[in-house]
Amino acid sequence: WLQTPLETLSVTESFITKSDWTHISEFVCTILLLKNASTLITLDLEGCQLMDFHLTAILPALRNCTQLTRLNFLGNCSLELLEGIGITRPG
Repeated sequence: WLQTPLETLSVTESFITKSDWTHISEFVCTILLLKNASTLITLDLEGCQLMDFHLTAILPALRNCTQLTRLNFLGNCSLELLEGIGITRPG
């Protein structure tokens, strides 16, 4: 597995299609987020053109990320969905 704990996961400006997401969501959610839930501090998915269903797919894993202090979904899913789950803009 990883030699050091995963603290930052950054995938930016990448177009992830629904088909792509189907193939990688299990890996991202189950392996990266759940196995690193106690150490992940930053998750940056800016500009990946994620839709609401993408975020909904990773929410269960995100709930386990107890050290997560920086979450960036800029340019992705709807602000209403983020506010609905308690994620607000800084400031």
